[in-house]
Amino acid sequence: DSANPTQTEDGENYSVYWSDGDRVNVNGQVSSPLSVMADAKISQAEFALKSVQPPYNVIYPSSIVSGNGYMEDGTIEVTLPQQQKYNATTFAEGAAVLYGFSAVEGETVQLYNACAALRVSLKDDEVAEISDVTLTSNAAPISGSFLLNPQSGTLVPEDEGAGNEIVLTEVNAQLSQEGNKDFYFTVPAGEYHEGFEFSFYRSSDRRKMICKWTPKAALIPGR
Repeated sequence: DSANPTQTEDGENYSVYWSDGDRVNVNGQVSSPLSVMADAKISQAEFALKSVQPPYNVIYPSSIVSGNGYMEDGTIEVTLPQQQKYNATTFAEGAAVLYGFSAVEGETVQLYNACAALRVSLKDDEVAEISDVTLTSNAAPISGSFLLNPQSGTLVPEDEGAGNEIVLTEVNAQLSQEGNKDFYFTVPAGEYHEGFEFSFYRSSDRRKMICKWTPKAALIPGR
């Protein structure tokens, strides 16, 4: 399996690399974990499985496939994490959903992004520690239970179980005048006409700060 390149907003590609311990779910079966050396940059990988027959439905990370799993209409029930671990330079490991499909036996499967990366950049007039960082969608769900189409990558929220909030955990960030501090979230690609709210607390006085943003266009997968 291989992960397709991700794009920045100006269309520049950069590679997506596998991490040690990564697993994929193929037709409901979880692969053995990858073994990747520290700091290695691997964009193609082979996953060991007992025995699977085509068509191949491949989902990463394997942990998001729910207990109900594969539905009669060919969609797969997945759970997008409501908590994503803070990373100062990129989105949380394992937060971006990748999907792939092939009906040909033994064929390598190309994986594609089902999510977009959302970055919030902040700075402050004074050095300030912040905590309790939360992203809230004002309408469309961004976490919880979804149905994923492994051929198109479409994520459809389920009526019950989908949520409008993502919380960054283990945040240890300081804001200052010297440069922006970035915060990354992965959300399902698509239209967000009602926009988002980004909130955090300043540790010194526990004052809650809220930023509001409405995208001018749809959030594109892998961008």
